[in-house]
Amino acid sequence: MADSLDRLHPLEYFTKAGKLLASNNLNEASFIFYLGSLRYRYYNSVNPSYKESEDGALFASLNYAVGEPFYMFLKANVNNYISIVKKSIDWYSSHEYKFYVDSKSKEKYLSTAKDLNEMMANLEKNKDKYGETWAKERQDSEKNFDDRLKELDKQLNNAAQPTKQ
Repeated sequence: MADSLDRLHPLEYFTKAGKLLASNNLNEASFIFYLGSLRYRYYNSVNPSYKESEDGALFASLNYAVGEPFYMFLKANVNNYISIVKKSIDWYSSHEYKFYVDSKSKEKYLSTAKDLNEMMANLEKNKDKYGETWAKERQDSEKNFDDRLKELDKQLNNAAQPTKQ
């Protein structure tokens, strides 16, 4: 799958990740999402036609909008999160981006994964802490969701009651 995307604009990684997410292929979708993020960062860093207001804004928007469900899924299992992101980094590091090959930028290509590698090292070092924090966030989110549903139900029931005049 990653090979087939490798000749396409980085936007296509996000499109494919969204389709995989919709079909409940969460690990594959997460792998493609992170690989797409790396591809897009590299592409934006070496593209001579790069415009922050266009390419940068699109990447930031995609990363936020498409990424949110992935972060929620990945935070449910720290070890799985680490494994998927490591696979994305490894694949990225060992496969040249055929859509935008620039032999002068080989160093920049490899350095693109540096931040993600550092994040993974921190996650591995502190995975118990992250696991606890994310579990609490999930509980709070579920509680807030349940509370909001109860409030919505109450409002709908009140709206269904005819008012006395």
